[in-house]
Amino acid sequence: MKKVKLWDYHVHTKLCNHARGTVEDYVKRAIKINLGEIGISDHFPMNLLPEESHDFAMSINEFPEYLDECKQARNRYKDEIIVKIASEVDYFPMTFQGYKKLVSPYLETMDYIIGSIHIIKIPETKTFAIDGPIANEKFNLFGENKIFIAYYNTLIKMVKDGSDFYNIIGHMDLPKKYGDFLGESEKIWEKIEFLLDLIEEKELVVEINHSGYYKPVGIQYPDDKIIRELVKRKIPIVLGSDSHQIKYLAYNFEKTLAKLKKMQFEDKIQVNLCKFSKKEKTLIKLDSII
Repeated sequence: MKKVKLWDYHVHTKLCNHARGTVEDYVKRAIKINLGEIGISDHFPMNLLPEESHDFAMSINEFPEYLDECKQARNRYKDEIIVKIASEVDYFPMTFQGYKKLVSPYLETMDYIIGSIHIIKIPETKTFAIDGPIANEKFNLFGENKIFIAYYNTLIKMVKDGSDFYNIIGHMDLPKKYGDFLGESEKIWEKIEFLLDLIEEKELVVEINHSGYYKPVGIQYPDDKIIRELVKRKIPIVLGSDSHQIKYLAYNFEKTLAKLKKMQFEDKIQVNLCKFSKKEKTLIKLDSII
């Protein structure tokens, strides 16, 4: 079996206004730690999201410059590493069609799109960031079930609306970020199972996002119970550090690989990781990873 080097498909540069490091900084670091590929996936401009998001991404005028910087790094280091060009594009139901139009001129350049949700709406309050400091206040006011179910309902809508647009589902239990509310009730789990069935049906890929390890919750997104369901459903997996500093590139990937190998052995199911090129996926057997 041909052995394959690891890859990290979720990193952010200083261009997104809340991270550090250039595209080249990340590529050099990836080479140093012996990755086979790196996917640069800065946030797409958030000008169509509620105003509280606008400062967490580049402007629409800067996006072509971002793509050019990625292309230059890809060409400069092509003999040492494969550089994939991507973007994390937030889903917000009321503006999704507008986002598709904004992204469409750049689709030929991109290898994949990560679909994420950071902003949600429940009837009792205005929109808010599910991973922002205000989140715990909302949990305390409205309860864990209401917040998580609203989040998962939005993810379900994202999968239904965007299965021909998104390739990877990013950090799919993000509301647990602060570690006080983990979304483990029976009602929430029913919603998660429905979402996973839909992801399987639409043949999407789910990211295991490692940024939770260096956030208050202290564990990856999604949790082990959800990961086991991904394995059982044979849903392909991508590893992403969601690093906003180069020191977190491929952070704790070895822990996830060990978990997946254990689940593969226990469930006697082949676990596949996934790569993308021009939005076409290639499955990589877990056992082939170096």
